[in-house]
Amino acid sequence: DVVTRKSVGDVQLLDLVRLIILDEVHLLQSDRGHVIETIVARTIRYVESAQKCIRLIGLSATLPNYVDVAKFLRVDLYKGLFAFDERFRPVPLKKSFIGCRGHNRIQLNKDMDEITFKKVKDVLTNGDQVMVFVHSRNATVSLANFILERAKTPQQGETNISTLFQADFNKMSQSEKIVNRAKYRNLSRLLENGIGVHNAGMPRPERNIVEKLFHSGVIKVLVSTSTLAWGVNLPAHAV
Repeated sequence: DVVTRKSVGDVQLLDLVRLIILDEVHLLQSDRGHVIETIVARTIRYVESAQKCIRLIGLSATLPNYVDVAKFLRVDLYKGLFAFDERFRPVPLKKSFIGCRGHNRIQLNKDMDEITFKKVKDVLTNGDQVMVFVHSRNATVSLANFILERAKTPQQGETNISTLFQADFNKMSQSEKIVNRAKYRNLSRLLENGIGVHNAGMPRPERNIVEKLFHSGVIKVLVSTSTLAWGVNLPAHAV
């Protein structure tokens, strides 16, 4: 951004650029989208005025309107646009939608939490891991605590559900010591019971602990904001 913004001084550096990769190009619709737009606009203007070739590549795994973005990047739709749908996935993706309606917002949130818990329990019963995405940082902690307390208070017909959530320290050496180092808002207690939280408000070392434990299979459930969806490779059976 700085290099393309300055018209003099750094123009020699811009002369050296031959390739610009815009990773996570769907961030065009975010608060920082204008920065990506101006970089593209300045680059295209420089290419046209200086008659020098700079290649632009946009990458995204979640971009439904990829044709619009391709046109914005001046891409030849027949030669330079590559879209890979679900047929290219190594593992088939199954999507389902669960509706939840209610006139009382408080009761609606409680119903959503209960539905989430039941879906999480079903996934863990099959021996798989699950991620749960929420809208805010506080919601990561509150939902994780709800899942923990709900697992410890089984209802009629539920047996031994708390054991489903227990952390499997055998999956990674020294994992118990790593859990004890977590200090963020009662995080160590959650991790001991197989539940992790992840959001941008956590210190980076704490997030690293959660990512490492989930990736190794020590913890079974991870409640996160959208920060985990960008740039972090953590496979899970269900989301």
